Amino acid sequence: CIILFAPVPARSMVIHVPNDAPTIQAGIDLALDGDVVLVADGTWVGPGNRDLDFGGRAITVRSLNGPSGCIIQCHSLVFDYRGFWFHSGEGADSVLRGFTITSGSGNSGGGIRCNAASPTIMDCVITNCTASFYGGGIYGGNSSPRLVNCRINSCFANTGGGAYFSGGSPQLENCRLDHNHAQGDTLPPLGGGIYSDSS
Repeated sequence: CIILFAPVPARSMVIHVPNDAPTIQAGIDLALDGDVVLVADGTWVGPGNRDLDFGGRAITVRSLNGPSGCIIQCHSLVFDYRGFWFHSGEGADSVLRGFTITSGSGNSGGGIRCNAASPTIMDCVITNCTASFYGGGIYGGNSSPRLVNCRINSCFANTGGGAYFSGGSPQLENCRLDHNHAQGDTLPPLGGGIYSDSS
């Protein structure tokens, strides 16, 4: 007797926030590789909607209608919060698309921080974010993120007001960086728009 098993097609789901999960992080936590976390329009604030972490998943997290309608508001008067932190070896199949990230802050990477991770970031606006050291908008340490059709503006850091990269091979395609500012202890300040160190 020979029993043949048909291959099971790859699982792929769309997880809707807030219908299927109350926060963006809750949606990410439900997702498996290949899934899409689709976030409705609105201003997303508070726990579960900042310091967002893909956890190494090869998923797409995207807004329903683009960055003008879907805003991640990181602001806190007490603690530092950023929009996203990639630090679990995420690669090009980890995709962030179509968000405005605003009022984020941290020591490095006020809007987005990448540590040994290389996600794809598309159609995003990073604005009014600050870092006390490096990369007011985005920081990449030994990372090769790919930024496509992104805008980084009105961000501030000690070095690399808009973006700071150390190591790796980041790619910026059709991106705009404007009105960013670096003001550090060095004279002159380094990298108002972008500072690249061995990248």
